[in-house]
Amino acid sequence: MRIAGIFLAIISILFGLRLIVTALQAILTGRVLVRQGIRTKWQPAPDMSEVWKLAFRDILMGVLLIILGVMLIF
Repeated sequence: MRIAGIFLAIISILFGLRLIVTALQAILTGRVLVRQGIRTKWQPAPDMSEVWKLAFRDILMGVLLIILGVMLIF
């Protein structure tokens, strides 16, 4: 059971880091990830407030996933 917890923790931490990197890319480039069916692609945001809103959500979720991963390890 301990191995399963560590595996889930690693997955959680990796997804959290991925969300944070995606948010930082959105802030730096002014583009957001848009889903089109199965595919996702970067498109320019209508305005910068939309980028900040999505980036804040992604960073918050990323931090929460990293905290979850750390809690699963200990």
